[in-house]
Amino acid sequence: MKPKENSRLMCRMKRGLTIFAYLLLAVMVLALFGFTAYEAWTAHWLGGALSSIILVGVGLGVFWEGKAVFSAQPSVDPLRQFALEVVAVLIGGVASYTLAHDVGLGPVVAASLVGIAAHLVAPKLSTAVYTGAFVGMTSDLLLLTHTEVLLASLTSGLVFYLTKLGLSGGGRQAGEPSL
Repeated sequence: MKPKENSRLMCRMKRGLTIFAYLLLAVMVLALFGFTAYEAWTAHWLGGALSSIILVGVGLGVFWEGKAVFSAQPSVDPLRQFALEVVAVLIGGVASYTLAHDVGLGPVVAASLVGIAAHLVAPKLSTAVYTGAFVGMTSDLLLLTHTEVLLASLTSGLVFYLTKLGLSGGGRQAGEPSL
């Protein structure tokens, strides 16, 4: 295969993976907010009405984001950048979890410190590290060991890289993969 054809194939593969990751996240978010609205309706009409309004807003956000994802043209990132970003998410997750649970700082303070440190040490990777910090904010009841946090961070790192191709803005890149 010629280098130009190989580059086109890589772009198509990344585009397909980006669309798959987007659809996976969109379905998950809409399902969670849909169940929340349903439960709110069963509890009280006002909660149901407010949750339904929020669900409509989330649906519109998913729609507009989908338009951006489907029209985006991904570039071919080198394997090195992929590895750096996944490792940065791993470091952020484990560091945040360690500071929160082993040192006893609490999840919010730990994630904040990890995010600030990442911005000071490696500003280009700070979004990836902060994504991992969101994963590290987990409860002891959900993820019990550092190994579990490492696996959750690895999953988040892969989703981070896939969604990075189609989503713009640090908040979208950090928050959605940590779900």
